[in-house]
Amino acid sequence: LRLLAGLILDAAVSDELLSGLYARLCRRMMEQLRQDVCDGSEAQDMGETGAASGRLFVTSLLNLCQDNFEHAWDAKSRSADATTRSKGKQIADASGDAPEEAEQEANDLSLLRRDLGLVKFIGELSNVRMLSERITHRCIKKLLPKHKIPTAEEIEGACKLIQTAGRILDTLNDDSRTRIDEYVARLKELARMSTTSERVQSVIQVLCEFTLATGHR
Repeated sequence: LRLLAGLILDAAVSDELLSGLYARLCRRMMEQLRQDVCDGSEAQDMGETGAASGRLFVTSLLNLCQDNFEHAWDAKSRSADATTRSKGKQIADASGDAPEEAEQEANDLSLLRRDLGLVKFIGELSNVRMLSERITHRCIKKLLPKHKIPTAEEIEGACKLIQTAGRILDTLNDDSRTRIDEYVARLKELARMSTTSERVQSVIQVLCEFTLATGHR
């Protein structure tokens, strides 16, 4: 079941257009796994029931999501990586090694797409009620901290998660709705900052237009 959860996660983050489909598949598996689909001694400890197998699958999937999310969006790691890339770029510029710089930029873009794919999948898991409201808000807060300026990647990730799961979060309760309002207000504030790039401003604008179009603001 751990292997299966890993395969589904990898497929979902690699193609975010299908992440909603994979989330619904995971929900169906959680509900309908047979009792003979188990994972060795752990499933036996849980009673070897179909429900236990489903819980074990969900636990494995969510643990993988958590590990990948924390690794991908750790602020210190990203800051260190950015510094390393900056130094590498300076060296490349000095040596005139443009191909290596282009390759690094392509690798960075590929990594960002995968990170955003993970965020999209987390939002879809929230939509099918496999991820709690509390954890979803915690993910958004990690991407959109109050006491520091988030990176462009973090802002894009926050927009992706709010756009994916915001509708369901907005309808759960008044507290959750208020938090969504606060996130959007924070993003609008960031968009007005002179240090925010036009690309990131555009991403925030798309989110704002989405919230108006869907009528949940």
